[in-house]
Amino acid sequence: MFTQKTMILLGLAAALGLATLAPTGAVDPTADLPTLAGVDRDLVTRVEITQGQLEKVVMLGSLKEGWRVTQPYDAPADAMLLRTLLNQLREPIVMDVRLDEGNLETYGLDDQTGVLVELFTDGDSPALSIVVGGDMPGGFSFVRLKDSEDVYRAKVGGRGRYARDTIEWQNRMAVQVEPDLVAEITLGQPGGDLRFWREVAGTNEKGEARWSEWRLAQDPSVALNQDAVTDLVASLSVVRAGSRLSAETDGGFETPAARVELRLNDGTSKVMTFGSRASAEGVFVKVSGEDVVYAVAAPKRDAALRPLAALLDNRLLRFSREDVQSLRLEDGGVPVVLEAGGPELWFVAEPKNVDADVKLILFTVNILADLRSDGVATGVSLADAGLTTPSQRITILKKDGSDHTVEVGRAVPDDQGRLYYHVRVDGGDTVHLVRDQTLARIRAGFGRGA
Repeated sequence: MFTQKTMILLGLAAALGLATLAPTGAVDPTADLPTLAGVDRDLVTRVEITQGQLEKVVMLGSLKEGWRVTQPYDAPADAMLLRTLLNQLREPIVMDVRLDEGNLETYGLDDQTGVLVELFTDGDSPALSIVVGGDMPGGFSFVRLKDSEDVYRAKVGGRGRYARDTIEWQNRMAVQVEPDLVAEITLGQPGGDLRFWREVAGTNEKGEARWSEWRLAQDPSVALNQDAVTDLVASLSVVRAGSRLSAETDGGFETPAARVELRLNDGTSKVMTFGSRASAEGVFVKVSGEDVVYAVAAPKRDAALRPLAALLDNRLLRFSREDVQSLRLEDGGVPVVLEAGGPELWFVAEPKNVDADVKLILFTVNILADLRSDGVATGVSLADAGLTTPSQRITILKKDGSDHTVEVGRAVPDDQGRLYYHVRVDGGDTVHLVRDQTLARIRAGFGRGA
């Protein structure tokens, strides 16, 4: 059975299809085109959206202090939806063309199907008042000014931005904090907690906090991949739900999958508990102090379960491309030596009379300058890894006389069939795993195939 709202929308779609074919008659499409004045989003304190005669939502607040739905229910409002709406209307919008006068039902602009959008800054009179009808190709919508019969075409972000069920305006941000304010994150995982912290190490020229590097609380000497930890914090600082559910929802909280605590530099904290269950809506999470269950995207729970190995500093080499004098590849064939003749100029020094593909060589140097491990081979001897007599050796000679060596041993597939090579850098004791694709790109600069 179709609901009344569905029937209205189906009728609107059919009418709009006819409207696109209808002639405009004697209407002058370019005469006296009005402009919607832009509204400073930071000054808006009230948003009213009315669909038809009865369905009205009123939201009070501001971007700085947050928003609250006050009609037809009382609850925190979705700050992200409101920010997107206000961003759309912050700049003046010039009507593209005048289409008609009257015939409002045809364009979805009558009192039954039009969406009245009003923004208030101070006082009882709206700073902006516009009725949005159906959408057209090219990002245009039918619009009219309140109390006017003139029909225009304009880009106001589409009817769907405004024509939402009233419940959709309720807050769906499970967590929303500034990642730059997070001083500590704890991942409560089945195998034990991982806690990362940092401290304010001063201020920059703007007076903003300058943070130290992230450290692992259990062992501060562990080298962390700072970008990976920062990305993890950013991911878990903003968690938007697909839906809000009853606090009694069975999300698997009796045996939770993970717990995340974000502690901010002002001493406050946010705690999320991820349930062990999942559904078509996603995975389930509870936030401390809230009597609700959120359904969120599964990658958020995956982030909370990220292992320490994925957050370690996986860089095997780090140097500047400009520091390199030459590269040498030994792989059982004729050795290849690449020499730098300038910042962007390379040539093949050995063997003689071989043309160089400078673009491929630069790719090779860039990869080696930031060579990263894809994992560590534990419990594997150098002999088992094929590194006592490596099949390939790359020597990087730097202009200051120092060098690096990359030795490549045997290949090994993972359980998904992806191929990795055992690799040792600078004669170290650790055997790393590097994807075959990475080594293929390195070899290409030497004129070698995979």
